[in-house]
Amino acid sequence: MSSYVDLFDAVTGRWLQRLTIDALQLPLISLNPDGSRLAYTGHRGDLFILEIATGSVITIFLIEPGEQREVEAIAWSPINDHLAWSNNAALKISDGRTGEWLAGGGQMDSQLTGIIWSPDGNQIITLSLRGNGMGEWTEDTRLWDVATFFSDNPNALIDFDDLGFKGATARWHPDGHQILLQQSTRLVLFDLETRQVLVEILQTEDERGPISWSPDGSQLAKGSGNIVQIWNTSTWEVVEEFQGTRPISRTVWSPDGNHVYSNLGTEGLYRDDVRVSQLHSKQTPIAGT
Repeated sequence: MSSYVDLFDAVTGRWLQRLTIDALQLPLISLNPDGSRLAYTGHRGDLFILEIATGSVITIFLIEPGEQREVEAIAWSPINDHLAWSNNAALKISDGRTGEWLAGGGQMDSQLTGIIWSPDGNQIITLSLRGNGMGEWTEDTRLWDVATFFSDNPNALIDFDDLGFKGATARWHPDGHQILLQQSTRLVLFDLETRQVLVEILQTEDERGPISWSPDGSQLAKGSGNIVQIWNTSTWEVVEEFQGTRPISRTVWSPDGNHVYSNLGTEGLYRDDVRVSQLHSKQTPIAGT
């Protein structure tokens, strides 16, 4: 049984191509920076990379019989074809062109649920669940130097729990020197060089949701329930809202910074508050594999 991935032009919203992938489900997908390769996990949690132009597939990881830990998170480096991925409480880095294992693999003390590269590709933020051995788990956010994963004993540069940001999600500022941390009732802009809080916004209720910076850092898109909010990051005020019909799970800016893509409604991908399928007439899908 096959699954499908539709590709769109991120600037115009124009539909480009449909990829047919031999997998019952696609729990995780991630397109590399130049759009030439798609990393994905199958229904068992195995990890593959599809070369879009040729349709060839590289196997990165297969679950062995009896192995219960599927791939939990994947993320491409913004500067090259290195793919970071995690399974069995270990972060690993592979060459996305050849499938060759490059670094990582050492057991960590937590199960990784998210991997976020810095804009320069030199650091990684991990989101994870850390157990206490008694069936209790806590959310954890840490910052790493990528070079540390080439060693036998990786050590985090910052454990944000120790700084009072327990369970925070994080997004890099485009300049790579600041991080936006999101907890249940507050947003914090944190400077990595001074380790100081630059901005703190307190909220009266849990408004956690997906967040993304515009390419120049002047705006922020934040999902809050079924609403996408656009914030001006000079004044930290909401300047525009798009209301949908379902909880927002992802927001992504167009490369030119003029539009925000999200799952605003049940009809698929939206650009701002308009269904992408309404922007252009959809052509006949092209099979990728």
